[in-house]
Amino acid sequence: MDSDISDVLRDGLNGVLALAVPAFLTVAGILLKKLISALEKKNDIARDAEKDDRIKETVEQVVSYVSAKYVDRWKQKEIFGEDHEKEAVRLAVDNVKALLSKDDEYYIMRVYGDVDLWLKTRIELEVARQKDGHYEARHSL
Repeated sequence: MDSDISDVLRDGLNGVLALAVPAFLTVAGILLKKLISALEKKNDIARDAEKDDRIKETVEQVVSYVSAKYVDRWKQKEIFGEDHEKEAVRLAVDNVKALLSKDDEYYIMRVYGDVDLWLKTRIELEVARQKDGHYEARHSL
């Protein structure tokens, strides 16, 4: 009789395990996939932030370059006007795009939309920042 009870208990335990283990593994697999997805997303966000900073730094450097090479010369010759301002923005956009990788351009398109429009806007903001003297203050620290 003891062996009958042991057999019943063993069979019952085996039945419970047969149902519980696959369910546990399924839930564990789902949680693991969610964890991996969250970690990948966190890595993507960190990569995007680094890429964003690098692109903005490139814009900053190109604006300084175009200003020093072209705008200052045009101003010295007293010929700087609206046409020259548009030309300076075009030169800056072309120079930034020449320095960006295809991946950088895809990133701008994915995050901000139109690459040229974003670059023009970013360049104009950088020009204003440098005109206001924020450039010198930031880089003199």
